Amino acid sequence: FFFFWFETMSIKGYLDTLAQDRLVYLKNVSTEKNLRSCADGGCDGCGGFGAWSKFRVKRVEGECLTRFQCFKDPSKWLQIDKDGDIITGPLNSDCTFFVVRQGNHIASFRSLEHPQFYIGISSDGVALHSHNDHYDETRFSIEAASDRCSDWDDRTVLGV
Repeated sequence: FFFFWFETMSIKGYLDTLAQDRLVYLKNVSTEKNLRSCADGGCDGCGGFGAWSKFRVKRVEGECLTRFQCFKDPSKWLQIDKDGDIITGPLNSDCTFFVVRQGNHIASFRSLEHPQFYIGISSDGVALHSHNDHYDETRFSIEAASDRCSDWDDRTVLGV
């Protein structure tokens, strides 16, 4: 009983990082770049700290379920479609993720609709799905966006 209570408390404290309506950056452990939504509805792993790299957390009923709303375009949500493509689009069943705790402020995000897929980023910055949460490409540190300047766009500053 004590172990179950301790583990539940540990998970709840961890999920406070993903509090409702919190702005976050999802920084890939492998590339040390942020996941970024793109104007064309795609995603990549080449983000800095601009508006395209921010996501608003929208918790879903249940302890470990969440959705990520694009900050730059609130009509778009992070999702993995049936083919495993990581995209942004309208809110639908592809937008819900199970949070898999990997360590202190480190998590993987498994699609609830397509549980064989995790969000991942390749070494060259391509957003891709993975079938395994044991690879660094699927692990993300969660950083509150309020910790960084919110008025500039990383692509403009970096000349991308």
